[in-house]
Amino acid sequence: NNSDTKMDNEDIDKANNSDGTIGLKACVCFSRGRDWFQGFLIEGSKTTHGFVAEELSDLSVEEVEEKSGGFHRCAFSAEDPPKMYGLNLQHFQTSKQVNLKPIACTNGDNVKLDHPKGVFFFRTERFFVDDDAVSQAKSLFPELSASTDLFCVGEAQLDVKAFDTESSEE
Repeated sequence: NNSDTKMDNEDIDKANNSDGTIGLKACVCFSRGRDWFQGFLIEGSKTTHGFVAEELSDLSVEEVEEKSGGFHRCAFSAEDPPKMYGLNLQHFQTSKQVNLKPIACTNGDNVKLDHPKGVFFFRTERFFVDDDAVSQAKSLFPELSASTDLFCVGEAQLDVKAFDTESSEE
């Protein structure tokens, strides 16, 4: 059902804010082991951005808290701490790129992705695992489908002003 993965123009207009944030849909494909993920942002029926993220395995939660200025360890479960990623996001129309660090990944298969300063977030609305994930990934990520076991579809928000920064690192 395509209505699960598309927002109509009225929904997009309501989600777009004057502060530079835009509401989008997203598809995210995770590798087995969750050491990287790749995805697309969709505005209406048009794919507008792509992203790739790699795990920042060398950062502790304490270091992330100190460097990010937005995450605090009390917001995360001690039993299931977040994985931290560096995310490279590209705008397809302008080819501009921005690197966002750290992106916290929480909530198991029902993935939540967050940047501490609110530049980017993603919330899963529907997820597929194992063979179902491979089937879903084949249409958007054919070269990655054999290496995935989690495919998520959901809502995302992006602050487009991130592409206006002098530095490529947020």
